[in-house]
Amino acid sequence: MRYGTTTCGGIPNFKSFECYDVPTIHHELTHSVDRKFLSPNKNSLSDPDPEWEKLNAPEFQYYGKDNFLQLPNVWHPLPGIMLAYGASLLGEDRAVFGALIMGWPATYNLLVQACQTDPFVAAKVRLTVSRWKQFWPFPGAENTEWKIRMAQTDHDCC
Repeated sequence: MRYGTTTCGGIPNFKSFECYDVPTIHHELTHSVDRKFLSPNKNSLSDPDPEWEKLNAPEFQYYGKDNFLQLPNVWHPLPGIMLAYGASLLGEDRAVFGALIMGWPATYNLLVQACQTDPFVAAKVRLTVSRWKQFWPFPGAENTEWKIRMAQTDHDCC
């Protein structure tokens, strides 16, 4: 497998945030979903999440807030990691996946491509979709963007 050679808008090896600007709200929303499931009274960015951690590639450890910049600033720099920032902390990794699932079609398509070649990415997407379905279970809301995107992601990645 090769990582970090994806293009965005025809730009090869683009900087990650060139196609990641608007999904910030979805990134932050993912932190809120995490707090509901994982640590309602604490900061969920670095709290343990054994279910998520077992989905990382063998021997992978998060780099920390200061050291993740060692990674190339490209899409999918490592198995199971979609952005270098996601390699910083467990909570940031989850939030990157949430932003890509709910974000622009271009970034969503990059995620789907990674799902098809990287089993670690596919497993993280499945867990994210499962948790988000629990977070938004409301009957009668099938035509909301949330439910539509979860169904589409289930179809495309899971």
